[in-house]
Amino acid sequence: MSYWSLYDASAEPAIAALLPYLVIKAPEARLLLRLRELKAQPKRGMTEWAHPNRWHRAVRMRKRCCSTAQVQEFERLYLTLRALHAGVAPLNLPGFPEPRRGRLRDEELALLCSP
Repeated sequence: MSYWSLYDASAEPAIAALLPYLVIKAPEARLLLRLRELKAQPKRGMTEWAHPNRWHRAVRMRKRCCSTAQVQEFERLYLTLRALHAGVAPLNLPGFPEPRRGRLRDEELALLCSP
């Protein structure tokens, strides 16, 4: 038995090359490519905190982080993937069949179907 695994950025060219040949997993592959696009963008948020110091006063620290909009888009992709696995296709993504009843909660379905 043999296997092949790629992660994160190294998986993108392989997924793009395999996409025309995928029938059942094509929606998941498209979601992965969209996730790679999002992860390639720079982080737009900024977080600040006070780093405690033993001998001096606390030092203010700043670091880049994902903005609220970026986090919401990551969450939307995650919920879309969950919906696909539950048998419910989201309404707001092109190329997906009509949705059918699945095991997702009503709040998650409302999130998926909103633009």
